[in-house]
Amino acid sequence: MNTLSYLLLNTVYKLQGERSVNGAIHLLRGKRSAQTIQDIHLFSLETYAASLKQWPEEDINKMVTALYREGFLSQSNQTTILTMKGTDWLKEAADHCELPSAFHGFKYEWDGKADYFWERLVLTVQTVSNLVNATPSFIPVSYDRLIQKDVKSLLKAHPDRSKLGRQLYSELKSIYEPWDEQDAALLVKRFSSNKKTGKTISQLSALFNHDRFYTFIYCKSLIHKMLDSISGTPDLFPVLSQLLPRIEGEPYVTQTARQTKDLLNKGFSLEEIAEKRKLKLSTIEDHVIEIAIYDRIFKIHEFLPEQERLDIIKASERLNTNRLKPIKELFQDRYTYFQIRLALATSRKGGNYDTAR
Repeated sequence: MNTLSYLLLNTVYKLQGERSVNGAIHLLRGKRSAQTIQDIHLFSLETYAASLKQWPEEDINKMVTALYREGFLSQSNQTTILTMKGTDWLKEAADHCELPSAFHGFKYEWDGKADYFWERLVLTVQTVSNLVNATPSFIPVSYDRLIQKDVKSLLKAHPDRSKLGRQLYSELKSIYEPWDEQDAALLVKRFSSNKKTGKTISQLSALFNHDRFYTFIYCKSLIHKMLDSISGTPDLFPVLSQLLPRIEGEPYVTQTARQTKDLLNKGFSLEEIAEKRKLKLSTIEDHVIEIAIYDRIFKIHEFLPEQERLDIIKASERLNTNRLKPIKELFQDRYTYFQIRLALATSRKGGNYDTAR
């Protein structure tokens, strides 16, 4: 049992027996669907979201099989729950298996922000190191054309390579200096230069005596920590801030949901949008749920009056469930599944819910 097992078991636990193990895996792997996005919000799983996006699917499947076989997970009415054995282990493992506090999957992994930044950073460090040391010919750490193009643009904006190297070193040093020495060393060892090749996750795992997945997640958390510093005070990092991703529109809303939102803003009804986009009405409703979660001024009352929204939320709390069917039955089919989902999706908005609009 390790950090990877803990992550899945704790996700299943937080889903409160209302989703299958596949629902948990979709969330952890960052599947872009309305249901997954709603579950992240509804069950407060922002930290864990997309944490397994890059982890081998085969490893995840093997782990799930093992957790069932060893009696940590159980199937119940098409949903997955923890057994008593699983719950006991989860409590014992919490102190040493929880994800690092700096890790935030939904903020940095969901849309690939961390990878975008890191891939450009390591190539920039390698390139500047080789150019400053008069080694113009080297094997790049990335052959991705977009990444190479961005790094070339950065170099073009800073023709004085020595000055660029000093500035880059200064900015990295100011980020790493307050850190624990081992944390700084962990990331520095991943950089390639004119003199060395950066270490892989497996090599770092052996070097720092951690399991491979924990090392992977810990490195990710340090990148997240870097991004917090740079995005929080970009003026202090004139070079590093140029490597940040440029996100247009609502960062967490899928492109297809944005298209539906554009049509809603033009006054089209859900039925008209479905016909215009040649999609099912239920798909357009999924988009509305997705938009409602992350757009603070979305006009929810056009689909669900405020008092009805509150009634559904209170019923969910009274029944102690987020499952749609029991809530629908309680109201004797007075509300549609779409309206119930919309109410639950906005139940954590609190003061952000704009009733005036």
